[in-house]
Parts: sequence; C-alpha cells; structure tokens
Amino acid sequence: MTVILRSFSLVLLMLMTAVSQAADSGDRLSALLEGMNAYSANFEQTTHDAQGTVKQRGKGQFILEQPGRFRWVVKEPFPQTIVSDGESVWVYDPDLEQVSIDYLDERAAKTPAVLLSGSSEEIRKHYRISDSRDTLKEMFILNPKDEGSLFTMLVLNFVDDQLVEMQIEDSLGQFTKIVFTGVSLNPSLAKDTFSVSFPDYVDVLDNRKAVGQ
Repeated sequence: MTVILRSFSLVLLMLMTAVSQAADSGDRLSALLEGMNAYSANFEQTTHDAQGTVKQRGKGQFILEQPGRFRWVVKEPFPQTIVSDGESVWVYDPDLEQVSIDYLDERAAKTPAVLLSGSSEEIRKHYRISDSRDTLKEMFILNPKDEGSLFTMLVLNFVDDQLVEMQIEDSLGQFTKIVFTGVSLNPSLAKDTFSVSFPDYVDVLDNRKAVGQ
C-alpha cells in the first residue's frame, strides 16, 4: 500500500529475470503451500499510505493448519485476534469489545491468511501467479482475477521452503509489508489453537445468521 513503495514494486517486477508464468509458477507455489501442513511464526507488519507515509506498525503471531484453520494475533499497537476453524472466521477486537463472525467462504478472497490456509486449486482459480528465483529466495507474485478484491497484488517470499515475508498492495495504493521470524514448519499444535474465547460483555455480531436467512 504507497507511491514510493508501489513504484519500487513496479520497478522490481520489470527488472525481474527468469520469471515463469501459469502452470510452472502455480505448481511450485502449490508444492510449497501444501508442504505447510502447519506453520507458526512471529510477525512485524508495516503499512504505508499511497504517499509513502508510515500509517501503522504492528507485531504479533501467526499460526495456520491445513485446511482452512489459522490464528492471527496482533499484539501491538491495537490488540486483535482473527481465528478460523475451517468453517467460520472470528474477528475479536478487545478495545471495541466486539466479535464478528462470518462463514469462511464469505471472506476467502479477502484475507491473505485465508489464502495461505486454502487449497492450491482455489488459489489457481482466483489468482494469476508468476515467480522469480535466485540463489537465496523464491518470490511469487499473485494478482487477483476478481476486480473486486481488496488487494491488487500479493507477494510471497520463501527462503529454504519457508515463508519469510509477505507484501500486499491494495486498490487505494497502500502497501503493507509483513516479515515473519521464528518460523516453525509443521509444529505440533494444541487442540484449542483455533478456538477463541472472550468475556460475556463483548458484543457478538454473527453474520452467519443473515447468510442463512
């Protein structure tokens, strides 16, 4: 999401060599994601606006387990927990004393965390994929086929078959960079990892009821 960083992204795309398209890129990305049966890491996130100004910094923890389960916990500056059990997604904002619940399908094309925990077939269905490789890392560029997507480009960087960085550009020109550290590939996870608890006084907005009507 920024004019400066967005320009950098475009220059980077133009300068990339050995970029492969479609089947080869999709096959390789699918292999990497399918190897992530489970994944755990800390993250630091920086978001810039279209003018290049830093709008927000954050840090927290990300855990996923195939298929469709993930836990994204922002610890700073404003706490937020996003959890999917593979069927529904809970977004808990402690400061707002509010929880919203949606079916996973309703958010599938909108959240990168959902994308990472989804099937390779779904990724191929919704995104155009290209890649660039050097001796240190593999970079995959995903462009949504749906013009209504919340982001226009998603970049995934892998080192030694592990996801270490994600870059997201949205339709407003904002650029978000997420760096993952302390990566653990296929760790053993507690049974309650993909459940969420909150105080009784919290407002619950269950949007699944509206979908079912």
